[in-house]
Amino acid sequence: MSTTISVLGGVGLFLLGMSVMTAGLKGLAGSRLRAVLSKAAATPLSGAFWGAVVTLIVQSSSATTMTTIGLVSAGVLAFQQGMALVFGANVAQREPAGWLRSSASAFRSRPLLYR
Repeated sequence: MSTTISVLGGVGLFLLGMSVMTAGLKGLAGSRLRAVLSKAAATPLSGAFWGAVVTLIVQSSSATTMTTIGLVSAGVLAFQQGMALVFGANVAQREPAGWLRSSASAFRSRPLLYR
């Protein structure tokens, strides 16, 4: 019973946060912001690129995805543009970090042959 209440409370808090963020983005979204975001995500390829860039800067695909959902919900971005940004965010978060971590651990585990 306690777990069910915790899960429902967490989902409720998440939905409240999304509605507050959407309301804030609606108030913030002027014509300039709409123009910049529409130009950045004009094609799926450019949207994926900018989603990856933003994710690499903030180091969080979750933050990029949640902001994108808020922008789509506020009507600042179209659904297709949001999907491209989320795709880029997920690609950027998964591949480079995993590759770098595995390479670094492999490098550290090798013994030094020459001193």
